[in-house]
Amino acid sequence: MASNAQASSSSSSNTTGIAMECLWIVECRRAGKITTTDTSLLLFKLLPGEDNAGRGLPSLDRLPDVLAPWRALNHRVFLDFLRSIREKVACGELVADNAFATRLWEGREQFAMDELDVAYLAGTMFEAGTDTTAAAISTFVLTAISYPKSFKTAQGEVVSVCGDNPPTMAKFEQCEYVRAMCKETLRWRTVTAGGLPHMATMTEDESYHGMRIPAGAILIPNDWGMCFNPQTYGQKYYPQLFELRHWIDRPGGVGELWKGHAAFGFGRWYIDSFLSRSFYLCSSHFHLPSVDQLTMTLVPLRICPGRYLAAQSIFLVLANLCYSFEVVKANEGVVVDTYAYTTGFNIEPEHFKCSITPRPGIATAIEREADAARDALKHL
Repeated sequence: MASNAQASSSSSSNTTGIAMECLWIVECRRAGKITTTDTSLLLFKLLPGEDNAGRGLPSLDRLPDVLAPWRALNHRVFLDFLRSIREKVACGELVADNAFATRLWEGREQFAMDELDVAYLAGTMFEAGTDTTAAAISTFVLTAISYPKSFKTAQGEVVSVCGDNPPTMAKFEQCEYVRAMCKETLRWRTVTAGGLPHMATMTEDESYHGMRIPAGAILIPNDWGMCFNPQTYGQKYYPQLFELRHWIDRPGGVGELWKGHAAFGFGRWYIDSFLSRSFYLCSSHFHLPSVDQLTMTLVPLRICPGRYLAAQSIFLVLANLCYSFEVVKANEGVVVDTYAYTTGFNIEPEHFKCSITPRPGIATAIEREADAARDALKHL
C-alpha cells in the first residue's frame, strides 16, 4: 500500500484523463452526436496497449491536435450547436433574447471570449443540466410508486397551497413537504454516485491513518456512500429508506435544496454539514477503504455552478407532477426494484412500468399548458 502511494501523482492525472475522454466519447455516441465508426476509431486511438496502461503516459490533453482526433470532434460538436442557433436567429426562427448562447455570443467581446469559448460555455450548461435533472426526475417517479404515502402527502400539500393554479416558485416556501421530497430524491439516489475526481490541494504529502496521500493525488469522493451514511442520516430513520423526515425534522427545517447532501458537490457548506463523515479515496496509486473524519483540506471546495437553476427546475417539475397527475404502479402487487439503476458517470433508474394519469378535473388545464408550450417551442 505504501509503495503504491509513493508513486508520482502525474500518472494518476493521466489515468483520470483517459477515463474522462472515454466517458465523453461514450456519451457522444449515446446522444447520436457521432457514428459507431467514429466511436470505434476514437476509442482505439485513445486507449493504450496493455504494455502502456497506467505507466506514466503524458496527459492526453497535452497532445498536439494531430495526435488527438477526439479534440477536433469535441470542437465540431459544440461549434455546430452554436452555429445552428446563430443561423436560426439570423433567419428569424429564433428570438435572440430567448437563447443563452446568442446572449453570450453578442457579449463575447465584453467577456473576452472567442467562438470556441462561447460554444463550450453554452453547450456545457445544456449538457451538464439535462441528463442530471432528467435522472433525478426519473428517480422521483420511482419513489412515487415505491413510497406512495410520501407522494400523496406531497400532492395534498401542493394542491392545498396552490388551489386552482399550478405551482410556481412563488409558492416555494409554503411547500415544505415538496421541498423535502426534492432533497430526499437527490440524496436517496444521487445522480453522480461515484463522485467527481478532485486533486488534493495541500502543498505537501500528508499521512492519514498511517497511509501516505501524495500532494496532487486524485481523490474520488464516494457520493453514494455519503448519502447513506448512518452518522448523517441514520440518527432517527434508516438511511436506505426514502424518508422525508430526514429533512423536515432537522433544526431550522428543510433549508436550501442544494445543501445537506452531496448531489451538487462540495462547497464551503460541506465543512459545516459533513465534517467527520465517510470518504472513499482512490487513484491509480492507492485504493483506500471507507474512512471517517477525513481532513477536509484534502478536497478542494468546488460545487456545481448550476445548482440554483437545477434545484429550482427540480422543484417546479416535482411540484407540478404532484399537482397535475396521479402516479401509481402499472400493475398493483408488482414489486419494483429500487436498486435497478444504470451504470456509468451519471445513473438513472432502469426502465420500469408505471401509470401516470391526470388528476380528476385537471386534464383540460394540462392540454392547455401543453399547447402553450408547443407554441413557445416553435421559436426555439
